[in-house]
Amino acid sequence: MSLRTQHRAFDSLLELQDTSANITATDLGFITGEDPRIVDLYQGADSGTLGEGAEFKGELVLDVASIDQTAGNELYTVILEGCNTANFSSGDIVQLAMIQLGDEDTMLGNANLDLSTGRYIVPFTTEKNGTTYRYVRIAFVLGGTTPILNLAARLQQMG
Repeated sequence: MSLRTQHRAFDSLLELQDTSANITATDLGFITGEDPRIVDLYQGADSGTLGEGAEFKGELVLDVASIDQTAGNELYTVILEGCNTANFSSGDIVQLAMIQLGDEDTMLGNANLDLSTGRYIVPFTTEKNGTTYRYVRIAFVLGGTTPILNLAARLQQMG
C-alpha cells in the first residue's frame, strides 16, 4: 500500500486530536490541556470567515502513528460528531463522518485489507437532512483484546 503524504499548513483551531497520548478505550478526542476538544466551525475555519448557519465542507484528516493489531480482533471506529450545543450536553448529536481501522475481519462490510498506520482523508459536510451543525468533536470507539491507537486528527476546509 502506498502512502500519500501531503505537507500543507493547517489551521490549529481545526485540530481535534494530538499524538500526546495513546487511546486505549472508547473516548473523545483531545488536545493536550483540553479535554474533550470541541471545534466551533463558525469561528475556527479560515480564521473565522464562516458565518452563522454556514455549511462547512471539508475533510477529516487522520495521521495514524501507531495502531495495535496483535490479537487480530482489534477494531477502531473514528467518528466525527456534530451538534448545535457548544458542549454537546443537549440537542441532537449526529455522525458527520466515520471510518473504521484495524483488522479486515473486524470491519463492517466486505473489507479485505487491514487499515493500519498512515494518512486517511475522509470527506464530510456539516449539513445533515437540512440542518447545519456548528460544533464538531471526534469520538473513538475501540474494541478487541488490546486496542491501542495513536493518531493526530484535524479538519481542513475544501474549496
